[in-house]
Amino acid sequence: MINELEAALWTLTPDSFVPHCLSDAPPYVTARTPILIGSSLPDEQHASMLLNLQREWIEGWDRFEKVFEVVTLDDSDRQAARDRLRRYRVQGADPVWHEIKPT
Repeated sequence: MINELEAALWTLTPDSFVPHCLSDAPPYVTARTPILIGSSLPDEQHASMLLNLQREWIEGWDRFEKVFEVVTLDDSDRQAARDRLRRYRVQGADPVWHEIKPT
């Protein structure tokens, strides 16, 4: 999913470009880029938001002001999201659920 997202961001028109790089890029690149895409968190935080596109729990999520979890309609994906939701609550977070219905 990471590669597909990264590729999709390059297909936007020049006036709607979203500056980004992969999280394993050299530090001199990631330090100047507002959006990092990857499967692990960088050692140094420079962002206020985390967008989790994985089914796995993200250690270090609490370093961010906002965390967004993307969940598909797939049953196993939804179950994994429910498990993450329980973990957030156990750790004192109060997640807000926003359902986006397909058109």
